[in-house]
Amino acid sequence: MSVVARAVARLGRIAGRSLPARHRFRAKTLALQISNALESAQVLPSVSRRLDTLCIPRPEDRLTPSDIDDIRSRHPGYGDIAVFIETGTLEAANVVNLAPAFREAHSIDLSRTLFRAAVKRFGPHTRFGINFHLGDSAEVLPALLEAIHEPAVVYLDGHYCKWDTDFTAASTFPLWSELSALARRPYREIVIVDDVHTFSTDRPDLKVRESGRGWEAVTTDSIIEALGRERVVDSYIHRDCFVVFLAEPESAP
Repeated sequence: MSVVARAVARLGRIAGRSLPARHRFRAKTLALQISNALESAQVLPSVSRRLDTLCIPRPEDRLTPSDIDDIRSRHPGYGDIAVFIETGTLEAANVVNLAPAFREAHSIDLSRTLFRAAVKRFGPHTRFGINFHLGDSAEVLPALLEAIHEPAVVYLDGHYCKWDTDFTAASTFPLWSELSALARRPYREIVIVDDVHTFSTDRPDLKVRESGRGWEAVTTDSIIEALGRERVVDSYIHRDCFVVFLAEPESAP
């Protein structure tokens, strides 16, 4: 059995159990390591689907600082945006990877386990200097946006993952509240919505409740509508992300 096959088998055993809170971060880290290992291997469809269920990004879908530079330089007036905000910390790999491209970086997560682990490893007291926030992004993001008086690149990936039991007591589908908060902002923004491959799909494995609008209602058009069609300067799909450029309200086209 290859190294990758053994790693996948181990992931299956861990993910299939109900883990104590203190072990969940270790399991998530292991899943990320497996994802990296699969980058140089032929990924079977079943393995790819399993990583998706665990909310582990596929290697080819991860944004890089170079991607961020390309996105910001696509239109004049966006290249100097220096604040990055992320919803959905998970193991903090995304925000740690992209933070060097910004002056200031924030990440929000509902899981106390993941929050504590991220603060310990990457928080303001470390060389990474990332600001982590605990709570439901549907509530925390609007409050954070009110405290930031300049444009931002906002990366939305704060959805529920089936196997993380920290979420089940309180989580909703926060995307619509997040988009509503961004629509009220008076600044030019770049909004990045992750998981395009999940748009317009019925995903019971990514639902915490049956009620409410979930992934089945998410389309590029519904996102634009929620942000305010009159403010959208440009939108396009980059890797597995839907990127939207918002103008300041008074300068909207």
